[in-house]
Amino acid sequence: MSNKRITYMAALSHELQIPTLAQLRALELLLDEKLGSLNSEQKELLELTKNSCNHLYSMIKTLQSAYLFEGDETALTYEVFNINVLVAEAITELSYLIEENMIKIHFVSQYEAGMVSADSFALKRVIINVLYNAITFARPTSDIYIIIKSKCNKVMFLVTDIDSYIDSKKLSEICSKYVSNSMKYSKVGAVSGLYLAKKIIELHHGKIIAKSFGNNTNSFGFIFPVHVDTKKDGH
Repeated sequence: MSNKRITYMAALSHELQIPTLAQLRALELLLDEKLGSLNSEQKELLELTKNSCNHLYSMIKTLQSAYLFEGDETALTYEVFNINVLVAEAITELSYLIEENMIKIHFVSQYEAGMVSADSFALKRVIINVLYNAITFARPTSDIYIIIKSKCNKVMFLVTDIDSYIDSKKLSEICSKYVSNSMKYSKVGAVSGLYLAKKIIELHHGKIIAKSFGNNTNSFGFIFPVHVDTKKDGH
């Protein structure tokens, strides 16, 4: 990593990430009434502010990670871990957004062993980004279905939500770095998140899944090898 990139990442972390975290911690203290009692209107206002800060923090992390994985020279750190546990952790981290949109999550794993060889930090970022996208654009009070499957030494992670149909042209552009401003998916968080997901999964020798169906259901996810010969790839 060049000195310029290191300097940029340090500045981004300090100027954006750390202050946002400080705001979140302060809001949590207020909501827990550590600094005094609150009435219902005050709690509602603080909760809305906290949710906005969570959105901002998620976007900062996504943009930060996208910059790190921009170059193919970035080395992944492989380890063996349980992808089912990773998905459960990602769902918990997005609980604020799930509650805000009154979404019901259905998570089923058909890969009970759940063991994979990958970069757990990077893969968790992908899972969070795909889930964030689904929760953000799914119809309020609707259901989101998450499934994990394993076949032929590959693992598939798929998230399906109820949303408007996306035509094939727009669908092919969703994971691109640049998307037309006229598109619904032109929101910074969604676009950069799916672009980052694509970059990370490709570094894992996998591919992104993006499908839209006539019954107004959309499916996004990825498939990648359970085991990777990291020595062969120089990681």
